[in-house]
Amino acid sequence: MIQQFRRGDRVRVEHELHPGEAIVIGSYNDQYASGSRECYTLLFCSDGNQVSWFEPQQMTFLSHAGEAAIEELDEQRRKAVAQQSQLEWIIAHWPDITGASFEALAKACNLPSCWGAEGEGISFYANALTLKRLLDTAMRAGIEAARSKIAEIGAAPGAIPWHNHLFAP
Repeated sequence: MIQQFRRGDRVRVEHELHPGEAIVIGSYNDQYASGSRECYTLLFCSDGNQVSWFEPQQMTFLSHAGEAAIEELDEQRRKAVAQQSQLEWIIAHWPDITGASFEALAKACNLPSCWGAEGEGISFYANALTLKRLLDTAMRAGIEAARSKIAEIGAAPGAIPWHNHLFAP
């Protein structure tokens, strides 16, 4: 199968969960050395997130943006992640936080990545909900309550139900 899109192509995505403009990073096979050459990993212009498994029929070529566009979005994403990982920022935006904030909270609580061992979205979703449930009252009470609850969880991370594997080994 010949790839229809190449790295650096700017595309319009028609997808119910991720509509908008994105830059092609590569086929799934290019990214992970296995799997489909018919599905693509995209870097979304709106938030700098990389998302996989887009099919060619969901994408329309707009232009070739090149490596500079990828580097610019990556830099914007790094800055956003740094800001959204700060506890003060998380509290100010609670409960409407997203990926970087959940990852920062998991790390602060001595928990593994929210993405789990296989990097699956369902693991992230389950673990983000667990963090929201455990931290909600403390986050709403302010910085000292949040720090105290994070320390409490961090002292016994094994007691937290954490979704780490998509399938049992």
